[in-house]
Amino acid sequence: MLIQKHSLSPSQSQHLQAELHAVCLQRDQAQMEADKWYRRYQVEAYQRRQDVEVAEATIQQLRDEIQQAARPAEPPVLALKPASNSELGATAGNDALPADQIQVRLSQALAERDQLAQALTAERASHAETRENLMNTLRDALQQQLHPPERPLSLPSSRPGIRAGTIIRKDRANRSSALN
Repeated sequence: MLIQKHSLSPSQSQHLQAELHAVCLQRDQAQMEADKWYRRYQVEAYQRRQDVEVAEATIQQLRDEIQQAARPAEPPVLALKPASNSELGATAGNDALPADQIQVRLSQALAERDQLAQALTAERASHAETRENLMNTLRDALQQQLHPPERPLSLPSSRPGIRAGTIIRKDRANRSSALN
């Protein structure tokens, strides 16, 4: 077997070494750029996962609040004290109240009834408004969860940057299709 040895001139050898060194530098720079974009991608993916967890917790909290608001409220217990004999005007020989006292008590009772009816109406209106607000908030949270606003990418025009941008877009597309 015959091995041929090529002899290179010193200038050719130096030229090839310089080219090799330049290619190695380009390779190292490309690898560093790719590593940088991979780290950015990992950070963004982590942030997205955190955002999803927060959104899910918020949605669950809103659902709990809606369920609590939808439960019928127990009517307030009115503490009515029974009227004493002296308040009723009962005396040993007379159990009946005078007509003017009965009229005054009746008008007081009617006024209290009207006031309680107004308070009940106001409470129902407040309850309906709270329920509507909670429903709107839940709807907005779900809408934002299902259709998050697009974040513009600011990627350099380098080859690794373009590749990282493509990976990020594919990941976003996969996440949005998984939610639908």
